[in-house]
Amino acid sequence: MSRGSLSGIEGQGRWRSRTALAAVAAGERASACSRRAVSALLACLLAAGLLAAPARAQLRGTISGPGQTAFPVGIAAPQGDAEIAKSFVAVLVRDLELSGLFSVVRPPPVGGPADRGIETGELDLAGWTAIGARWIVGLAIQRDGSGAVGVEARLIDAADGQSVGGKRYQGSRAEVAQMGDRFADHVLFLLTGERGPFDSALAFISTRGGRFKEIWMTPARGDAARPLTQHRSIHLSPNWAPDAHKLLFTSFMQGRPAVYEINVDSLKVRKVMGGSGTAMGASFSPSGDAIALAREVADGDSQIVVLRLGSKKIDIVSSEKTIDVSPSWSPDGRRLAFCSGRAGTPQIFIADLDTGTVRRLSFQGGYNTEPAWSPKGDRIAYTGRIGGRFQIFVHELEENRVQQVTNSGGDNTSASWSPDSRYLAFSSSRSGRDEVWLSDWHGWRQTRLIEGSGGDTSPAWSGWLE
Repeated sequence: MSRGSLSGIEGQGRWRSRTALAAVAAGERASACSRRAVSALLACLLAAGLLAAPARAQLRGTISGPGQTAFPVGIAAPQGDAEIAKSFVAVLVRDLELSGLFSVVRPPPVGGPADRGIETGELDLAGWTAIGARWIVGLAIQRDGSGAVGVEARLIDAADGQSVGGKRYQGSRAEVAQMGDRFADHVLFLLTGERGPFDSALAFISTRGGRFKEIWMTPARGDAARPLTQHRSIHLSPNWAPDAHKLLFTSFMQGRPAVYEINVDSLKVRKVMGGSGTAMGASFSPSGDAIALAREVADGDSQIVVLRLGSKKIDIVSSEKTIDVSPSWSPDGRRLAFCSGRAGTPQIFIADLDTGTVRRLSFQGGYNTEPAWSPKGDRIAYTGRIGGRFQIFVHELEENRVQQVTNSGGDNTSASWSPDSRYLAFSSSRSGRDEVWLSDWHGWRQTRLIEGSGGDTSPAWSGWLE
């Protein structure tokens, strides 16, 4: 997956014992609590928008309510190489429809708009308007003798024929799909004032290759998944580095759970922390120069620590004699959200790294875990149990308000934010098996994101690749 070679030009479950964890790691899946336990004490005992307020002056449509699409977009017949255009358009349509903000208007096979090019004067504006399109995407594709590809894409207002904005991309044939992702992000920017999330990647844990839990990776749109590890072991809790070139994960590949790092380009793996103790659930700081993780200090006692990568210094963040796990950094790198049993049941707490103070965040429900801080810093998503099922919740920090995102059968766990803070990827068993789903953070629109024959869990959303 390219990361910059493209040229873009503007135009109430019990806490599990170590014995229980070992049983889970050996393949026990007797109950929902067992499943959660492995991503818990390994992320330890279950530890591991739709639209951000749009710039209304820029909007030419309205967000009318939950699940309502606001922007009907047509895609004109492209100029140039039809095969490349087909690949670009397929990705663009997939991204726009996944966003929940667009409906793609498809012309009838006969009597559709009579397009003749990318220029405003060459597009059948009346034809597109007649079938409900409010905006039109025009495309021109070029490919030279060396195989280099050029794509020009424009968003045009069907009402007045004016160009809203455009991009030109240059790269290889293999990079066309990423061009589609980047233009989808640009369309979201043009019509909402905020860049879209699709020029990014998802890592997740899957058993699609057999009974082992390996790490897989896919573009954010959820297709073209490929394995990153084939260690025939149990891997858990993937977490991206800020530059999206590396992942941290917890693994049993050497017996005890330890933290490892994998380079997603070279697939080289190195141990970050482990040794004689148990380390799990690591996450990179926003600056990439530190790692927060849970470290076992005694049976039934783990603490959150921060490893400074340069000096190898270890700072202890939590020292209560309890289980503290699943650290998640605030975007400014000054706070950590984590799950702790110090209140008697798993709850979400926030530690201030400057002052050393710790405060409790979650009070609703008797089992809350797996916090995930949004990239904008204004919300924390987490897994909570209600009615005997695990669901995804979002705590809005400024308003001190909790919103339930999922309310489905099965368990919904392990939420991860998109880089624009609009969306959440999460694991759901609502269909009868574990799959990765996508939702806007309000929970208004939810859809299966990744198709696969195995159990897919623990999605981790990278930052933008560009």
